[in-house]
Amino acid sequence: MPAYTCGVPDHDSNIIFFDGDCAMCSRFVRFCLKRDTEKCFHYAPIDGSTWKESFDDESHADKQTIHLLAGRDHMIRTTAIINILRGLGGPWKLLANILWLVPRPIRNLGYRFIAWNRQRVSKLTGHCVIPDADERSCLLP
Repeated sequence: MPAYTCGVPDHDSNIIFFDGDCAMCSRFVRFCLKRDTEKCFHYAPIDGSTWKESFDDESHADKQTIHLLAGRDHMIRTTAIINILRGLGGPWKLLANILWLVPRPIRNLGYRFIAWNRQRVSKLTGHCVIPDADERSCLLP
C-alpha cells in the first residue's frame, strides 16, 4: 500500500486525476475535498498540464476512469478509490477495508457499470460547483 504524505505540500505525492467534464467525477472530488482534513491529496483534471507532466506516454491513456498517483504507484478504478478512502481516514478507511475484500474483477465490474452510466447520472446531478479558496489550493492545473 502507498504511504500517504499527509500535510506535506509536495503535490507530486498523492494526486487524484479525474474527468473535469464529468459532474459525477467533480462531485467525487468535492466529497474528497471536504473529508481530506489532512490535505493528503491534490486533484488534477485528466488532460490538464499535471496529467501531461505525470504521464508522458499513452500507456496510461484510460481517461474514462479515476486515477491515483501516490508516489510511484499508479492506481485506477476501484483500487484508486479504495486507496483514496484509506487516505481520508476515519470511517472511510473502514469502508475501504471492506471494499478491499470484494474481488477486484467484481469491484471493477460495478465501477464500469457506474462509469458507463455516468453521463446520464451527471445530467441528474447538475454541473460543477466552484470550489472555495481553501479547496482551490489543492487543485492542480
